[in-house]
Amino acid sequence: MTLLVWLLAIVVAYPFVPGSQSTAFKGVSVFIGILATLGSSGVVGHMVSGLVLVYSRALRRGDFVRTIVSEAGFPVMDAANEVSRAVQTFIISAEEAKRLAGEVGAGVRDAEVGAP
Repeated sequence: MTLLVWLLAIVVAYPFVPGSQSTAFKGVSVFIGILATLGSSGVVGHMVSGLVLVYSRALRRGDFVRTIVSEAGFPVMDAANEVSRAVQTFIISAEEAKRLAGEVGAGVRDAEVGAP
């Protein structure tokens, strides 16, 4: 919310900035706008793909174990313990969030610690 207030203040104050009507200032403004547009489309794409992975349950425990083994070089048993510990941490965090806020997301609510 604070970011939106700052952005609104910048938009309102823009015409009063000395030199804001110059060609160079306008060019920089267009460049920043293009960067923001292209950057936000990438961020939104990553967010949507992450949501699809989470809610379609496309990734299983074994997928995470294989990724840790191949990327970090852990032995399989250590990777499996790491995944189990992460799942347990998510479950505990979800319970704590539910206690504090009164609700929890569907992906965490249905998690099973021992699921393959």
